[in-house]
Amino acid sequence: MSPDTALGRRDRARAFVPELIPEPQDLDRTGPLDAKEQQQLDRIHAARDHHQAAKWMRGKALEAAFRRHLFRGEDGKRTRQEYLDDEWDGISESAAYREISEWPLAQEISATCERPAPDSHVRALLDVAGAKGHQTVAHWYAELRRHGQQTGRRVTADAVANLADFLRTGTDPKRLDGLFAPRQIQPASGPSGRAGRGSGAPVTGPVVAPAQE
Repeated sequence: MSPDTALGRRDRARAFVPELIPEPQDLDRTGPLDAKEQQQLDRIHAARDHHQAAKWMRGKALEAAFRRHLFRGEDGKRTRQEYLDDEWDGISESAAYREISEWPLAQEISATCERPAPDSHVRALLDVAGAKGHQTVAHWYAELRRHGQQTGRRVTADAVANLADFLRTGTDPKRLDGLFAPRQIQPASGPSGRAGRGSGAPVTGPVVAPAQE
């Protein structure tokens, strides 16, 4: 094992601390990253993932405070909103409950993928996770990310929305390539002149039923 490989493994095993983030400074570098630069980039990504993981922990913490009625304060009379005003920068109850609804799926995805998902991806999959289960949705999201990495494709909002459409049908995707197709948009008016779906509403096209392998 090379010294650089050993250093990288030790670095990944360490708990994330802010001191691991390299100091921002202007460097005029070109060409492929060397081993030290790759380690620095890995630490930058660790900071990104730490932030995302902290968000689902925040949702879990909010749910614990609400369900255990820990918000009520020393006098026992503090309301949920008063607690949020005092301790959570004044977020609304509706925003708090949104975070609470999202954290179980975000946690499951983080554990399955070994890295968190963007908030927008979690929200796109939230309703289907309620119907199909968090583990199932996290599994297929991980497969989508793996396939995208292997084929050099970005997991965009469209790809995640296509995955959600697939899972709503109750049919597991057999080929993941189709999920990376752009979402199709119907015209605002159909042949009859009546308005169809909203001009920005996505509908699934060929990706709904891909050919079996």
